[in-house]
Amino acid sequence: MADVKNIWTTEGSGVWINLEGQGKTDAEITAQIPDVTHVSALSSTREVKKKGTVSGAEYSAGGKQTYADPEVKFLLNDRTMATYTQLWDALDDATKLAVSIKITYPWGETVYGDAVLVEMSRPEAADTHEIVEITAKFAISGRLKRVVKK
Repeated sequence: MADVKNIWTTEGSGVWINLEGQGKTDAEITAQIPDVTHVSALSSTREVKKKGTVSGAEYSAGGKQTYADPEVKFLLNDRTMATYTQLWDALDDATKLAVSIKITYPWGETVYGDAVLVEMSRPEAADTHEIVEITAKFAISGRLKRVVKK
């Protein structure tokens, strides 16, 4: 059995956006969201058709592929205020909701493609004065592209 050389963590993951619309290439998605604290799992599902037969179930993978809506959380501070404002402006204007998004992972994988900004949150104001964390949620539009460095 081979020895394990690397165990990856999600520390160092990054999120970039291009608010000028969809269809951007990896190189065109260059506005990094700084101080990201959380990127939800970017899961994908393939619709599988199942047909029962006398000899058992048969499957075919001709169905569509869908993605979970990624949720990005970041701290609100001097570095992120411009991004925060731009995202709220996009959410307020239905013609600016379509964006391009890129997520990079420290193990050399980059996933990018088209998305729609569907939700933004402001924190609750309460007696406990917490550090402000903003949540932006995106819905993936179409198929994501994936690049893995070897």
